Amino acid sequence: MERSLHPVRLLVALLDQPCLLVLVGFAFAFWPIGLWYLMRMTDGSDEPLGVLALVVAMMFVPWRKLDRLLEFGDYLLLALLVFAYLFFAASAPPLLGGIIVVAALAVVFLKMGAPP
Repeated sequence: MERSLHPVRLLVALLDQPCLLVLVGFAFAFWPIGLWYLMRMTDGSDEPLGVLALVVAMMFVPWRKLDRLLEFGDYLLLALLVFAYLFFAASAPPLLGGIIVVAALAVVFLKMGAPP
C-alpha cells in the first residue's frame, strides 16, 4: 500500500511534533529575514566559510527530538519575540530582525536538546 501525503495526514503529523510545527511557523513568519540572509550570504561580502559553518551547526541539531513539548513559558517567550520582530520589521535594519529570529530559533533548539 502506497503512503500518500494527504493534507490531513500531514497536518496530523505536524500536530504530533510541536517543535516541528513551531519551526514551520517560523519559516512562514520570518521569510523576509531568510531571504535577506540568503542574499547576504551570496553577495560575496561575508566570509566564504560561513555557509559551511551553518551546515556543520545544523548537523548538531537533534532532529529526532522534534516531538518535544514546549511549555507555556516557551510559547510566551516565542510570542514576545515574534511581536518584537513585527514591531521592528518596518523600521529597523534587517540585522536586528536576524538577531530576533536567531533568539527564537534558539528557544526551540534548546528545548529539543534538553533531556526529557
